[in-house]
Amino acid sequence: MRSVASARVRIRARLASALAALLVASCSTENAANGPEFFDPFLGAVPELRSAAVSVVMLPGMSVPDPDEVEPQSDGLDELEFALWESGDAIWLEPSDSGPASHRYARLAPGQVAALVAELKARIASTARREVMVFDTSHEQICVRTKGRELLLVSCHELFESNPNLVALSYGIAPLEGRTREDALAKEPAEFLAFRQAWSDAKQAIRAALPKDGDLVDRAQLATLGLK
Repeated sequence: MRSVASARVRIRARLASALAALLVASCSTENAANGPEFFDPFLGAVPELRSAAVSVVMLPGMSVPDPDEVEPQSDGLDELEFALWESGDAIWLEPSDSGPASHRYARLAPGQVAALVAELKARIASTARREVMVFDTSHEQICVRTKGRELLLVSCHELFESNPNLVALSYGIAPLEGRTREDALAKEPAEFLAFRQAWSDAKQAIRAALPKDGDLVDRAQLATLGLK
């Protein structure tokens, strides 16, 4: 599962390069005590999202139109990367699909849902830092709901690092300037590295849970699934 389609990645990578050239962008240092709260990028237009046991969405930031890019047709769900309900219904974005419908639908077994929710809950709950923010830029939000409680990780580091010349550090985004990412991260605080590992583990767990295929769906079909 890739976080965004290739055209959007290129746009954000160029934006990231410009920001890094101007300054080392500062990151917030949010911790678990007052961690991030759920934000709905659809502002209620996709009510099913509020009941998803697990969701991964894009939180759009400052928009910089690229005159050389032509946006593909969209069903309005571009910011929805993955959603899973307790019923086992799963929706996920397949950037390789083209056309007005780019999401897939399938149903997971109840045991798979419970296992994924438990794994993500444990990883997020054990992480002191839960947010890496650079203001006015896009972020990804991973949300797990269990027993009326929401646990979240929010970060922009993967989006910035889609540019091979940038690295997300604990204090901001910086150019690599010939270094490898491993070298650049070697002296970072343990709490920040633990956040990055928790994020990576969460994404890998979600990818592993995805079926190998699924039915293409658009917004209208999603509304007929009765997801609650």
